[in-house]
Amino acid sequence: MIQAIQTAVSGLHASTQRLKVVAGNVANSRTEGYEPMKVVQSAEPGGGTRATSVAIPPSGSVPGLMPNVNLAEEFVEARRAVHAYRANLTVLSFAREMNGAVLDREE
Repeated sequence: MIQAIQTAVSGLHASTQRLKVVAGNVANSRTEGYEPMKVVQSAEPGGGTRATSVAIPPSGSVPGLMPNVNLAEEFVEARRAVHAYRANLTVLSFAREMNGAVLDREE
């Protein structure tokens, strides 16, 4: 039960990080010299996920000029992060219910 909670909480943190990165990319999409970021998620050995922000390698953009930010892709990434956040909240809700049921039976 606790593993499910820890995994869901790590997913919430990862989704939050993804939304922060999207917000930064959109806010700086017209800022000269800005290096867009993305979040890379990896599985943790004990369960859960780790989110790491990394710079997006330039693809055809000239350093010092406008960043290579695709607003449509950023919108999709934001929606994915929101859906993942909601899914992890659902897991937390079910884990809490299950934990309560187990505690009720032990009394």
